[in-house]
This record gives sequence, structure tokens and C-alpha cells, in this order.
Amino acid sequence: DLTWPFGSQNRLDIQVPEAPHFKGPRAASVEAALQRGPCYFEDLMAAIGNRDGREIVRELDRLRKAQRLSRDEQGRYILD
Repeated sequence: DLTWPFGSQNRLDIQVPEAPHFKGPRAASVEAALQRGPCYFEDLMAAIGNRDGREIVRELDRLRKAQRLSRDEQGRYILD
């Protein structure tokens, strides 16, 4: 457990981040998650239960190289 100076619990520079919690069905892969619809990177992390994003980056790169990936006007990833 961490000890913070009195009265500093709301300061942004000492907050401990928490991984996003996904409340929907899990996807077997990035491609499966994108087949459901457009996703932000954080949505993809949550959908496949990934904590650091490296696997997602590799899969997005594979889909991009195969010319099967693009982004919509909101910046979400979509399958072509």
C-alpha cells in the first residue's frame, strides 16, 4: 500500500492508474473484435483482455499491411 502526504489524494501527479474494465463479451482476436464494429485502441485492449497493447499493435500492423484496416472519422479502427 502507498502512503501519500496528507491532503494530496486528489493530485493527478500521484494517482495510480487502473487498467480499463470491459463489461461486454470478449473477442478471440483483434480481427474478431473489429468484425463487431469500429473500435478505439482501448476498446480493443479490453475486448481481448490485453494489458500492454503489444499484441494489438502487431495485429493492427498485420491487418494494415494486408490492406484490410483503416480508420473512421472519429479515429476508430475499422476493417475494410
